[in-house]
Amino acid sequence: MVAEHSNSVGILKKLRQAAVEADCAWRQHDYDDGSFAGIAENALGHLLPYFSDDAAKELMRSLVVGFPFPQQFDPKSEFGEPAITVARTDRLLLDVYAWLDGAPNIHQHGFDGAFAVLSGSSLHTTFAFKERERCSQHLQFGSLETIGSELLRRGDVRRIDSGAQFIHSLFHLERPSLTVVLRSITAVGAQPQLSYLQPSIAYDPNSPPEKLDKRREIVVLAYSAGWPEADELAHRYSAEADTSSRFTLLRRAQHALPPDCFWQLFDVVIASDKRLERYGRPVFEELFRQDNLLLRRKDIVESDHRFFLALLINATSWSDIQAHLKRLFPDAEPAQLISNWVSILASGPTPKASPLGVALDANAMRVFDIMLKHRRPDAVVEQLKVEYNSNDVERQAPAIAELCVSFQNSPVFAPLFRDVA
Repeated sequence: MVAEHSNSVGILKKLRQAAVEADCAWRQHDYDDGSFAGIAENALGHLLPYFSDDAAKELMRSLVVGFPFPQQFDPKSEFGEPAITVARTDRLLLDVYAWLDGAPNIHQHGFDGAFAVLSGSSLHTTFAFKERERCSQHLQFGSLETIGSELLRRGDVRRIDSGAQFIHSLFHLERPSLTVVLRSITAVGAQPQLSYLQPSIAYDPNSPPEKLDKRREIVVLAYSAGWPEADELAHRYSAEADTSSRFTLLRRAQHALPPDCFWQLFDVVIASDKRLERYGRPVFEELFRQDNLLLRRKDIVESDHRFFLALLINATSWSDIQAHLKRLFPDAEPAQLISNWVSILASGPTPKASPLGVALDANAMRVFDIMLKHRRPDAVVEQLKVEYNSNDVERQAPAIAELCVSFQNSPVFAPLFRDVA
């Protein structure tokens, strides 16, 4: 027989009790959707004395041994690594989510509730979407703007309001991070549950009709296999599809195809849809940039380095990155802190051997360090003239400037230089 830790028994019991009590409190409000986020936030707040890293581990152990699982809301753990429904009533759920390397999808919710960090920490970013053009309820074009970011630690609770009033993403820094979510089953009028792509698209990931879905799969197959007829198939598909279906084809293809094949398909698809070209090109450029960084996440395990990776993926500008670093590391100079991290993460004889996928030797690292602090290629050259032989630096000035520009345009480092004039 496995002995259960009192903390784990306590928190498991308290989680289930919180769900029942939240249902009772909600009933007093006639199960009005608008009242539940506050009820859930209050209920999770009362659980904070039971939250700890040890309790989180013991909770998971106790779920393995003899726990009578209720009906699982997400039995395949499509959201979570894994997702576990610990308690449920006819109207609400209490789920525990473990996260290792899940992608930081930007999304709204089709339900009301609250979430709390049980263990670990996360970079939490909130957004607002300004719609400019609507294709349908399943696809909208506009601008996705960052409202703010914060570092959430164990015990932090945030409410979830359904629909576009709460758009957010979470980048989990520890492996694993655990969150508790107390939520309604659904909220009236909050469907579809949209996801968002920077900088300009809101879409419903669950909308495609079955027939068109199979046609999309065949088009992606043709490009994956290098068929000569691939462009013709994509053209015929696009000619009969609406904008939402064309976008969904590109979204699926971006996951499945290497960049050169994808952009070949993109050029065929947008020939039938200039609006999709205008809004879609920057979105897919950013998706490839983010995917390149997300591939590195499993090789980066130290929490400060994962936080830096989160900033590279989520932050919109150097000023945004500086603000985050000053809040978390008030005694450190942001540029120097980043240079220290990059010197570790970009070390290695080749890019493939480097955790960031970029290899910088000592000379390149010095140029990076100065560029980060002085922000302009000409200022980098002038600083190097102070440190080294002025004539030698002058002869190498074009190559130094080219290296600085490569940092500005780098898929990895671009956010560090986005506000450079």
